[in-house]
Amino acid sequence: MDNLQGSAAVWVFKPPQCVRRMRSRVLGTVAAFAIAAFAFSGSLVAQEVANQPAQPALALRIDQLLAPDAEPIKADEQESGLLLRRLSLDLRGVVPTRQELDAFLADEAPDRLPMRWSNWVEKFLADPLCDEHLVTFLDRTLMLRRPNAQVDRVAWISFLREQVAVDVPLDELSKQLLFSPWWNREHRPAQKFFLERGGDPNLIARDIGRVFLGRDMQCAQCHDHPIVDDYKQIDYHGLLAYVSTSGLAEATYKDAEGKDQKVQLYVERAAGDAPFESVFDKGVAFRSGPRMIGKGEQFETYAMPDSRYATEPAPGALDGVAMPPKVSRRQALAEQLTSRNNRDFVANWANRFWSLSFGHGLVQPLDMHHPHNPASHPALFELITDGLLESDMRPRVFLRQLVLSEAYRRGGVARLDMTKHAMDGVAAAEMSATIRAFASTGLASANEKTEAALAEESRLLEQFEAATVAWRAVQGERAAIRSELDTTEAAMLASKKKSTDAEVALTTATKAQVDTASRISLLDDSASKLQQAADLAGGEDAALKQAIVVAKQRADAARAMGPPLEKSVADTKATFDASLQELATTTAKVQEVVNKLEPVHLALAAADTAMIVARNEWSAACRSLKTIERKATRNKQVLAWLDESDKVARLALDIQKAHQDVASIEAELPQSMELVKVAMSQVNAATTAEQNALSAMNQATETFNRHALEISQLQRLLEALADSTKLVASAESIPAAQAAIQKELDVRQGGMGMLQMILDVAKQAASSATAVVATSAQELVAQQTAAKAIEDRISAARTIVANKESELASEKTLVRERWASLQEGSTRQLSTASLQPLTPEQICWSTLRVTGVLDAYVRNETTELEKQSPLPADADETMKAARHRLSVRGAYDKLRGIADTYVSLYASGPDKTEDDFFASADQALYTANAGNVYGWAAPGNDNVTQQAIALTDNAEIAKLIYWTLLCRHPASDEMNLVNEQIATAGDGRNTVIQEMVWGLLASTEFRFVN
Repeated sequence: MDNLQGSAAVWVFKPPQCVRRMRSRVLGTVAAFAIAAFAFSGSLVAQEVANQPAQPALALRIDQLLAPDAEPIKADEQESGLLLRRLSLDLRGVVPTRQELDAFLADEAPDRLPMRWSNWVEKFLADPLCDEHLVTFLDRTLMLRRPNAQVDRVAWISFLREQVAVDVPLDELSKQLLFSPWWNREHRPAQKFFLERGGDPNLIARDIGRVFLGRDMQCAQCHDHPIVDDYKQIDYHGLLAYVSTSGLAEATYKDAEGKDQKVQLYVERAAGDAPFESVFDKGVAFRSGPRMIGKGEQFETYAMPDSRYATEPAPGALDGVAMPPKVSRRQALAEQLTSRNNRDFVANWANRFWSLSFGHGLVQPLDMHHPHNPASHPALFELITDGLLESDMRPRVFLRQLVLSEAYRRGGVARLDMTKHAMDGVAAAEMSATIRAFASTGLASANEKTEAALAEESRLLEQFEAATVAWRAVQGERAAIRSELDTTEAAMLASKKKSTDAEVALTTATKAQVDTASRISLLDDSASKLQQAADLAGGEDAALKQAIVVAKQRADAARAMGPPLEKSVADTKATFDASLQELATTTAKVQEVVNKLEPVHLALAAADTAMIVARNEWSAACRSLKTIERKATRNKQVLAWLDESDKVARLALDIQKAHQDVASIEAELPQSMELVKVAMSQVNAATTAEQNALSAMNQATETFNRHALEISQLQRLLEALADSTKLVASAESIPAAQAAIQKELDVRQGGMGMLQMILDVAKQAASSATAVVATSAQELVAQQTAAKAIEDRISAARTIVANKESELASEKTLVRERWASLQEGSTRQLSTASLQPLTPEQICWSTLRVTGVLDAYVRNETTELEKQSPLPADADETMKAARHRLSVRGAYDKLRGIADTYVSLYASGPDKTEDDFFASADQALYTANAGNVYGWAAPGNDNVTQQAIALTDNAEIAKLIYWTLLCRHPASDEMNLVNEQIATAGDGRNTVIQEMVWGLLASTEFRFVN
């Protein structure tokens, strides 16, 4: 459950807003029987059955056996609250109460620890809730959730309670179910196994294999199983032979009012067997008498068809019930199948109770026992099978030893996980080396054994196939003779019918002859007496005379019938004698065929024995090979996990180095960017200088050009004046003007040199500035290029980091997957407990328990019983315990309808040997929408909601509801969330608390146990 802790509300429905953020009758009157039953069952729990061998307890031997194979990957004992929760669910079918949890923790004092676990195991086994849990388990196991069509459910549950109360051995219980007096109604509950399967021989044969032997042989009905080599058609029909002639028949009985009532009985008829053939081998007929799976055929002493039934009704037989057969195959089935020497039967029950305790069988699925699916721990499987026998096959005694083991108390996940392995440095490396050495040695050993095991399996398979060929040859001979026997038996039965009919006819004819003779004698005597009467009357009585005449006439008429009657008697006598002769002839023919069959049966028995020996040897080799292959696979998984974990570690180091590379390159960037900044500043300064030089050059050019223009203008003016002197009469003023202009022109022309020099300097300055700009720009480009190169290196380094982080994420996912496989393997190897969903009944009764409903019903039943029959004031503890047991029974009976609702929602349906986990909308809707669960979570019956509402400290409220509902303390974030929800609830505080309880009841964590 570690993956659920801290997030309790992994929702199976959308919770209400205020919690949406949370992570998460039989009333007996014969008290004496109940008291005796309780006392007896308690004594069975308190001490081992008598006559057990002086050896260590089974629990200790389980742990001793597991210790040499203990892997470094192993879990410690589970946290106390969760451990008690698992024990309570496994032994009682309900979660523990808060008071029990508190008391369990109080037992953690050092001086209490040695006996603490044993005391709580005893306490729970003696609890009447354990009775109801075992009744539910047996009901589900035996009836596979089939409807109650033939046998009243109350009667069936009462029957199971009687068996559980005295801890009846499983072989005795099974024997009752497989053979009880079917001809009356007194044992009808025990007939439920057959009756609720509609008397269908094929369905019954299949379920006998599934329920009692752990082998689902359905696919072997028409042919050898296409996948499971060990499931043979002959085995299926060997089981079928025990019940093939049985079927439903109607009988009559008187009810309490004396009225006739009809009832269906599963009637057994005389043994017979029918031919069968494989659909893959048409035309090749087989026959089989009764045989246990993997064992020899039971050859019965032959009885003539007319002498196979009892001649007197069985004691207590109902009207209309056929005579039972003299030889009962169903009785043979019950005795042979449930024999404690039948290892398959004992091992099947041991595996089922192991699954009840550990969440899965050593052989899984539970109904798929075969050599290619051996027990996950073969030696342990043999040990618990022996342990069940040592426990006298009593469930409570056996369960006690299973849950007392250290292996049972492991829980959670193994100590070593991939994160610690990858990150814990030297300690993790040492642990990794230890695990690697362990797995490498195991893999090398498995690989070394595999080749030899394969060769041995192949050799033994050839022997088995050869023995099967020889067996099939004798089978064919038997089938042919058996077919002939069918024909002669049919002829004999026909002759028998003829003889019976002829005997009836002879008896009828003889009776008619005798009756006629008696009639004649009586008529003659009557006529004589009437004549005497007439004589006494004087012979004058006409009526007497007439009567005399009539009597004589009738006597004469009867005498006339004599010859025909005599002939009829002779004829029927001849027919009867002929039929007797024919019957003798056909009977002799039957005996002749039977005589032919006897040596064939002897040969078949020998061939059968040889085939079974070869088959068992091959099966043992298959189991051995499969076990070796499993060990190799597991060690490969360990090594692959270690390799992946090492790769994760290397990637983590690579990523660390890559991050360092990024940081190192990034450290270069500021200096480069500073150089870019300087270059940019230089470019800006050069550009400014260039702009200033260009501006000065432009100004100088403008001045130079202006002066040149002015000189040109002055020159044109002088020329114009010169020309004008020719045009004016008096030109005295013109020379002065010309002189002044010339002077100005000279000055200007003289300044042009200076201006040219200024202009040349400005141009030179502009050219130099432009060159500086170009040089600065080149430097800027160079620095920018260098900076870009650094950025590209950073990007490339970051890409490397991203790629490695992506690879690391993928590798971590792969490591988690490999770890999940290892974790699953660890649960199979008992290195850690497995995460298991609660059964529908466990969900129901646990919900009713923590909400106070169940205990309220128990109290009500106690009150009613006290009204009917008060306990005496000096009642001892045994009497009180017996009364409490009756109260619990009554409460369960009245609440059973609710359990049926849970079964309809959470169970995988009828006709399944196990409930597969699934989630559905119907399940979510049942717990949501303010329905039943919400109502049960309301304050009342002194339940957790009522107790939480009475508290004022929000932290204490969080502790109370998590401890009571999930058997653990809340994580810090859960504490904070509870506090936040209640603190902000205002007037809705009580509703919020109820919804919190409701939310946890509907959470995934509540639905699972680890």
